[in-house]
Amino acid sequence: MAQIGTRPDRGFQLVDGEWLRQLANGNNLSFANGITAKASGNQTTAVVLSANPNLIEVDTVASTHDSVALPFAAAGSVRMIFNNGAQSLDIWASPNTNPLTGTTDVINKTTNGTAYTITTGQAVIFFCAKNGVWAANKTA
Repeated sequence: MAQIGTRPDRGFQLVDGEWLRQLANGNNLSFANGITAKASGNQTTAVVLSANPNLIEVDTVASTHDSVALPFAAAGSVRMIFNNGAQSLDIWASPNTNPLTGTTDVINKTTNGTAYTITTGQAVIFFCAKNGVWAANKTA
């Protein structure tokens, strides 16, 4: 889907009303690319993804099990992650206590310390309908 309207730059300025309306309607999602996964990372050393972008491309995954960690699972959150690296990517739930639940987050009802792995060229959609719980659905 193409961006509709003009995305604002950083700093104070007038915002394109059509861009803002489309953002509120679920279009014009924020994105991040050029991310490098933590080499041989584990849950506590993984690169923590920002809570802001919805569309994320991890471009550098140099060795198997390089890793990133999701932000806290807050109801209504959606993250789409694409592994554009050369190896499989481990994705972890945050190792820290979620302030919304007082417990650690989970992915697909597994324990907090279990990585969710996607292969090179694969994408996954993480969505959160309940605080503390990420649900994941990956592409073929």
